[in-house]
Amino acid sequence: VFAGTIDVQDVLDGETYTAYKILNYTNDGDAYSYYLTAAEYDADENGAAKDGGLGDILQDAGFQFTKSADGSQYYVNNAEALKTSGVSEVAATLGADTRLAGKALATKTATGADGEAVFTDLPVGYYFITSSAGSLCALHDDNEIATVVEKNTMITDDKAVDENSDNAQVGDELHYTITL
Repeated sequence: VFAGTIDVQDVLDGETYTAYKILNYTNDGDAYSYYLTAAEYDADENGAAKDGGLGDILQDAGFQFTKSADGSQYYVNNAEALKTSGVSEVAATLGADTRLAGKALATKTATGADGEAVFTDLPVGYYFITSSAGSLCALHDDNEIATVVEKNTMITDDKAVDENSDNAQVGDELHYTITL
């Protein structure tokens, strides 16, 4: 069993980052696949995802699954399409879904410090990472370090008076430039 690391860079110090393992990953050398076991998918007696199960949560986010012939696994059949055009929609949907915390395959937290949040000893899989600053998606598919760069930023401001205000008096009009 591989275990690895996800290193989130340019993080906001003090923010708590959470990594949710949402899919298993396998690579036989020629092909890779993302999947859930039947129990992880949480299917009803007809093979459809139960309302509120991990399969249902991921389908709501845009993932599509194909059931294996023996019914033991559910494979993602639109992974490439999601990677190229649907990542932001997936992240927005998963980030807003409060059911994910209780259904993820694994969950780990890290606090941003010195511009970095590091998750170690992770089982191989597809991870969704979120923080109070926003959501990120991270594909971690081997036992090496995966690097993700935080693109969310907190608003900073700078206010400067446009003219000399040393002699300003009550009632004077002053102009400021505010940069966000």
